[in-house]
Amino acid sequence: MQKRYRIHKKIEGNHPLIDAYDYPIAQLLVNRGIGDIESAEHFLTPHWEDLHNPFRMRDMERAVERMREALNSNERILIYSDYDADGIPGAVILSEFLEKLGHRNYEIYIPHRHNEGYGMHPEVIERFLEEGGKLVVSIDVGIRAFEAVEVCRTHNVDCIITDHHLPERENGKDKLPPAFAVLDPKREDEEYPFRELCGTGVVFKFIQAFLQQYREEFSVNEGWEKWLLDMVGIATLSDMVPLKGENRVLAHFGLRVIREILARRGKREGLKLLLLDAGIHPHYLTEEDVTFGITPRINAASRMTHANDALRVFQEQAGDEVQTYVEWLNALNEERKAQVKAFEREALGMVREGESVLFVGSNHWSPGVLGLIASKLVHYFSLPTFVWGGDGERVKGSVRSSTIPLTYFMEQGRFPESCEFGGHREAGGFSCAREDLPDFEKEIRRLVEEWNHSHSEEEVIIPLDMELEAEAIQQGLYEQVRQLAPFGVGNEKPLFLVRNVAIDYAGEFGKEKNHFELSFRDRFGKKVRGIAFFHTRASFPEIRKGELYDLLAQIEYSVFRGRHELRLRIVDLFPSSERGERVVE
Repeated sequence: MQKRYRIHKKIEGNHPLIDAYDYPIAQLLVNRGIGDIESAEHFLTPHWEDLHNPFRMRDMERAVERMREALNSNERILIYSDYDADGIPGAVILSEFLEKLGHRNYEIYIPHRHNEGYGMHPEVIERFLEEGGKLVVSIDVGIRAFEAVEVCRTHNVDCIITDHHLPERENGKDKLPPAFAVLDPKREDEEYPFRELCGTGVVFKFIQAFLQQYREEFSVNEGWEKWLLDMVGIATLSDMVPLKGENRVLAHFGLRVIREILARRGKREGLKLLLLDAGIHPHYLTEEDVTFGITPRINAASRMTHANDALRVFQEQAGDEVQTYVEWLNALNEERKAQVKAFEREALGMVREGESVLFVGSNHWSPGVLGLIASKLVHYFSLPTFVWGGDGERVKGSVRSSTIPLTYFMEQGRFPESCEFGGHREAGGFSCAREDLPDFEKEIRRLVEEWNHSHSEEEVIIPLDMELEAEAIQQGLYEQVRQLAPFGVGNEKPLFLVRNVAIDYAGEFGKEKNHFELSFRDRFGKKVRGIAFFHTRASFPEIRKGELYDLLAQIEYSVFRGRHELRLRIVDLFPSSERGERVVE
């Protein structure tokens, strides 16, 4: 399967956006399917009013009324959250909401990633009921928790599910757990206008609906809920949901609230300290600072110990304890990075030349970091990657693929009965009895061979936003590009083609020399630097003196520990003589 690039057609002077915006902004908007002034204004300047009425979501009114009843009766509430960087922020905002309303008769339960695994566990619900619990609210889990919800139903205890995953299907229809209310925009009978909220986004709509109805009764100031948007923004960016519609609004205002919080004393001190430790400057905070600086630290807790270690960082507002919690979370993240690095080296040693799928693993690899190893290998080799670990009777694994959709394996695979396989298009997981692992691998290799045979003539066409002259790489262009931020799934960072570059220097940098850098000069002699993290010179064609190259790159502005740098993030590099083979006009 060949990878090629296509440059978007350059817009002409009679286009309606040309008169309203500078050319780069107008072109980037058109490339994203935005062709009129009104749509452009809404995209470039997200408005709070663009959020939909939360009561348009099915079961919202039932959920709100049940929560009001629980608050007025001082019922014991269980917040049951997932252990990742979507679930944990959701638990934070729902608990802060309850505290704001003066309700402290609640507890938060987050399952142990390794000992318990994903989902709502019936034994936890039973224990809560034995202790007098009256209401269960799930976050980022529950849409398939039939057994746990049935425990609630048989004991006459209500459960409000807030989730964003696809429901189970039976006879061509959604099969929902017997909960009192199910808030999930992916229900097939849902009429809510936006289906792509993350788990914390659904919880926020629940809070928003409650305050819309009962703000005065519970004496909550107008707009108080906006201070929860730091957590909503982090979850939205961390969970890689499409940054369109409401998600774009929530991510935009989430980043704004984080910047505002950083300027205030006594507000979310743990987040401030995490950003400081990551070397992030609040004024230049971007979505990548969240996904690369904050998200891994949140997830490190559940991968290495327990998610409660991350929860405490965001719950504690001030004092010496929050410093201790942050230091511990940072230590876990460093341990996680060291573990991944060690396992990654082992994994690379298992890769054989000419493979069409990577299937690697070891008994001593911790299940909590398998997804990270798989992501690294996909980044290096662009092959479907299966990584397994654990020394028990069952092995667990993570799967990543940027080429073959994982739904193909799930739909076409004939796996041993002990094997379970689930996930999304590019990421998933599996588990199976240890003795069935060889047969599972054999079936995976058969499926990959079958796919490659039937898709050998296909091309992958990647859109290029526009061409750039080297001298156009300036601060002004970066600031124009940033007007389209936040970037992410569904609104990728603009990709530029820089033609005919004479490279002055190419080499590696970093402690382990595992990052690639190059430099060249524009026609005025100004130096331009480009980098590619986790690549080396071997990742690109040999750089020959006197030869011209084409760069495919994104423009970025780095502020790290006081150092400011405008630079390119290299996506691809090839001799200009090959342009016709690589770029489709």
